[in-house]
Amino acid sequence: MEGFFRSAAGLALGAIIIFGFAVPRGLSIKCYQCNSEYDPRCGDPFDSFSIGEVDCNLKPKHEHLDHLNATLCRKIVQKVYGKTRHIRTCGYVGDVSPEDGKLCIQRSGTYEVNVNYCACKGDLCNGASPQRISELLLLLVTLVTLRKHVAIL
Repeated sequence: MEGFFRSAAGLALGAIIIFGFAVPRGLSIKCYQCNSEYDPRCGDPFDSFSIGEVDCNLKPKHEHLDHLNATLCRKIVQKVYGKTRHIRTCGYVGDVSPEDGKLCIQRSGTYEVNVNYCACKGDLCNGASPQRISELLLLLVTLVTLRKHVAIL
């Protein structure tokens, strides 16, 4: 009887974890939020260690966008009069490529003003490395662990 409960508990845990990976996370998006003007780790190369991660839908709404939820992350690199600033934040309006979920636009203005604007879809995609690899690794480790404890896997 003890083996049954161990197998049933392991199977239930596995189902919950796999279901968590299978359900789309369209309800909210997490992005890095920082500005290299105030925190040099926000620049390139990006150091995500202890940089603020925010659930964009928990942030206060902008007055002019109060009817929208964040759907993407942004990374903006501004170069004005030779000074470069990196800004990472949530995005509310914008398009991304359907192929890779990213889009970058470069704009130049007068008087030494250049802006590189990138938008992307996916949690923490405005950082340095994709998070999806770590999620897949976690799923693989979970499945291997479950296989040891549940005979049917």
